[in-house]
Amino acid sequence: MRWTHLVCLLSTSALMGCAGLSQQLRATTSGIKVEYKVPTETLPIPTVPVQVVVRDERLDRELLGNGAKSSFGSRALGIFAFGLISLAVPGEPSFQQTDLVGMFQRAFEERCSSNGVPISKNAASEHITLEVLVRNFRLDFNFGKWISEAGYVLRMEEDGKLVCEDPISEKVTRFNAFGYGSGERAISEVFAKAVNRANLNMCLSRVERHAKE
Repeated sequence: MRWTHLVCLLSTSALMGCAGLSQQLRATTSGIKVEYKVPTETLPIPTVPVQVVVRDERLDRELLGNGAKSSFGSRALGIFAFGLISLAVPGEPSFQQTDLVGMFQRAFEERCSSNGVPISKNAASEHITLEVLVRNFRLDFNFGKWISEAGYVLRMEEDGKLVCEDPISEKVTRFNAFGYGSGERAISEVFAKAVNRANLNMCLSRVERHAKE
């Protein structure tokens, strides 16, 4: 895997005065850090670029479960950074504001572009649509364990026709070995597993077959 990282932090503005799990060993004091390593893979290269569209379709928009809220407080996704972990890009801020939709979109765009698949930002141009419908994303804490879950449906369309659909669901459980740090690991693992489980090879291959019909 190429060491490209997506780092997402949960704001800690609501944590003042709270000395729970966030103050334990290996905690990130500025919020939850989510890291994503882009896998190196051989993907079919389409003749037109791919546009990534992410929609938040969660029925429950709460990121933290009741068990996690007692430790973290109630907070929303805050700071986001993307790029090589050791590289600071001159003239650009180290962190950018984002939300859950932006986090998934950037990860899928990077997974595609890093493996040779062209990405389109222009909806008006000819393109393939890679749609991610987020159905679940949650971190909870219960009986000494961190439980993280992520679920979405991946859809790929060409010329307005659905050529591939792939439902994805992942769950990761980690013991509370490092307190807040274990929660960070759990949410990073479930995010990476969920994004990488999407079978882009299958979907892009179906796009190729559809184009030849």
